[in-house]
Amino acid sequence: MIMLLSITFIGIVVLLLWMRFKIKKEFVHFYAKIYCESFPEYPWGNNLASGKEVFDFLTSDANQQYDENENLIPGDKVIWYLGCNEKFGTIKYKDKEWSWEFGESTFSNVVGVIEYMYQDDFFNASQYKKLMELIEEGKLIDNMYEIGNYLKCKSEGKEWKTPADFRPATKEFFREAKESMEKAGYKWQSNNH
Repeated sequence: MIMLLSITFIGIVVLLLWMRFKIKKEFVHFYAKIYCESFPEYPWGNNLASGKEVFDFLTSDANQQYDENENLIPGDKVIWYLGCNEKFGTIKYKDKEWSWEFGESTFSNVVGVIEYMYQDDFFNASQYKKLMELIEEGKLIDNMYEIGNYLKCKSEGKEWKTPADFRPATKEFFREAKESMEKAGYKWQSNNH
């Protein structure tokens, strides 16, 4: 009888510990149109990811920046491309979606997503803090075409000046392209995923 109670007690403790430390996985999807479809693939294939998997992905290098000799410039964080790309994109978490069209990317969307995930206990406090720091750094760049220049200045210890906002010119260009296509009889369709 004592042996049975001991085994039952141990089983309950193991179950409680498993429930306490079970890794939370949620539906998560990221997409941003950068260059020619070169946004990095996230490592979870079925769109279910843990906070650590998403954190590791967002803080990883996107490997999109090269110097004049075609050498990879390290340090271009994936999270930056979500806030400062010129084209369209989507971020989904559970049943909530943040998306943007040409010239509408903004770090406000990225902050909203990260805060929402943090409030849902998807990220821990240190992950949240690091992501917010990277967002603030991304705001200094605020243009995906300037990330390489920023990283070069950073590595050389030079001062960085945030470039002029590219969004109004991008929006105007695509507005004119849409009007021109529609006048020619073509139907404009959004490519937002």
